[in-house]
Amino acid sequence: MSDTGRKPERVIGVPWYRPERYAELRALFADQDEFPPTWERWRRRAQYGIGMLERGGFQVYRVPVEPAEFLDWCASHDLTPDSRARVMYADAWVAGLLGYHVGGD
Repeated sequence: MSDTGRKPERVIGVPWYRPERYAELRALFADQDEFPPTWERWRRRAQYGIGMLERGGFQVYRVPVEPAEFLDWCASHDLTPDSRARVMYADAWVAGLLGYHVGGD
């Protein structure tokens, strides 16, 4: 990619949860009923999805999600802590890491 500030091709962030924080995070999510009850079951599902993305040519970044930071980020962006917010959070994290802009301005 030669244009500074633009998202690189085939890069994606995937929210990643530490096992010791999984129950706490799950309880914060507005869509918690859609999450597996245990971290191990979630991890297996996430690993499968990551494998598919990587086989599809994506560079995948596992984005660490901490409860307080995620809630603060959601509040500052006027978002409900749900799947949409998690995807946006991961995208913003990768954008910051790689130095490109996310958003409409």
